[in-house]
Amino acid sequence: LGGLSFTTTSGISEVSSLSSTEEHVCMSQNSGEIYCWGEGEYSKLAGTGTSDQYSPTKSSSSSSSNYDKLRDTNTVVTATEHSCSVTNSGKVYCWGYGAEGRLGQGSTSNSNSPVLATMPNHESTQMIATHDSHTCVLNDNGNIYCWGENSDGELGIGYDGSYQATPHKIQLPEGRIGKSISVGDGFSCAIINNGSVTCWG
Repeated sequence: LGGLSFTTTSGISEVSSLSSTEEHVCMSQNSGEIYCWGEGEYSKLAGTGTSDQYSPTKSSSSSSSNYDKLRDTNTVVTATEHSCSVTNSGKVYCWGYGAEGRLGQGSTSNSNSPVLATMPNHESTQMIATHDSHTCVLNDNGNIYCWGENSDGELGIGYDGSYQATPHKIQLPEGRIGKSISVGDGFSCAIINNGSVTCWG
């Protein structure tokens, strides 16, 4: 089999999460560091500007203090033109292309450094899933929030062709909380605490 092989001598070991999309890959280590490679458009590689990277490049190599936020990463996920991370303290940061509010920071602006997607009531995030232009998170209390494009109802607010630039709470069946989440092209799904699956979009 071909592909990349990392050894302890390369400085990359104890990988805790890995995510890839059509044009770029990111991974995080148990130490909290993020490495990304691939196409760099919109600064989606974290800390490497817009240049393409042909081997894993550490986000903390950036001199910007903004990247201190990524040195405590638990999970990293990639979408077509942006990336997001969840820190060990449960905060969500996104960076890259911002159209349709996909970064969750309250605007449609692009960001070449991580921006905070603020959860209502300072809820802590334990799981994240992202696709081309929308993202969903599962928080510690079982609440699910989504943001970004809503052209197919993937945010659970009907088919209005709009977007949400900040996290929007999904209304699960009464008395139910989320246990796991997954998102796809124009839809989102969750496993809830009675073992059933609910989807929207």
